[in-house]
Amino acid sequence: MIMSFKEIKENCKTIGDVLELTKKELKLIYILEKAEQIARKYHKGQKRLYGEDFIIHPEAVANSFEDTEYKIVAWLHDILEDTDLEPEDLEEKGIPDNLISSIISITLIKGFDYKEYIIGIQEDEIAQAVKISDLKHNLLTLKHGSLRDKYKLALYILENKLK
Repeated sequence: MIMSFKEIKENCKTIGDVLELTKKELKLIYILEKAEQIARKYHKGQKRLYGEDFIIHPEAVANSFEDTEYKIVAWLHDILEDTDLEPEDLEEKGIPDNLISSIISITLIKGFDYKEYIIGIQEDEIAQAVKISDLKHNLLTLKHGSLRDKYKLALYILENKLK
């Protein structure tokens, strides 16, 4: 698992320790920190269905993964749907194209058929894994209502790779 900046500071005592981390790992650590900052900034003030701060949701979804790229997409999985940010904004902020593609895949476009959307997510491995975690967290935190049935069906489709 890749270390955070805080963990690097705590665990890397010499320049040799730092050099053991690859350039890709260091870049992904930076992007992960950036993704969290973006999510916290743009979801600030948003609330979940039962009044909790919205940010607890992407944070919980991100914390369900060890892989850094999955964590990045998890932090940003609702950013295009629930804020005024566009994919181009994420690119300008340094999010790699392949991860923006996963974020787009997981974004529900208004008016699009939900079942078709869920089936389409299966084309992107990261988007599918993040959506499964997203649905599980939503089901864990939703007490009742018609959304539970919708999310249960979506989870079933994704976990069983149905078309």
